[in-house]
Amino acid sequence: MYQLALPAAGRSTIEQGDSSAVLGPADWTLSDSSRPHGASHSPQTSGLPDQPKLATSVTVLIPHHLLPLPRTKVSALMAARIPSGHGMGALAAQLVRQISRHPDRYDPSQAPVLASTVLSLVAGMVAQQL
Repeated sequence: MYQLALPAAGRSTIEQGDSSAVLGPADWTLSDSSRPHGASHSPQTSGLPDQPKLATSVTVLIPHHLLPLPRTKVSALMAARIPSGHGMGALAAQLVRQISRHPDRYDPSQAPVLASTVLSLVAGMVAQQL
């Protein structure tokens, strides 16, 4: 299963194989949960003593067979930084953040359409990086 992560607050470091990436809230990363990988997270600091320090991320899990790209090519992107500030990465990030922040705005019957839309955007985003 592919694991696509988008930090929402704080910083994350992802490692898989010989690759690693330091990520902030504007970065996606892809890993393969069927292979060894590691992650560490550093909280966001506001500088205010009463404010909580957070490290959060949104994760999308995609079965290998559903991503319509050659697995051998996708494997080159494991633990790489994928920008979410423009193009397909931006569209995917906006949709995933919206769904995760406001799940109550969606009827369960809409889940298949939302999943298909996210998968299409992710496939486009990943294809742009190949």
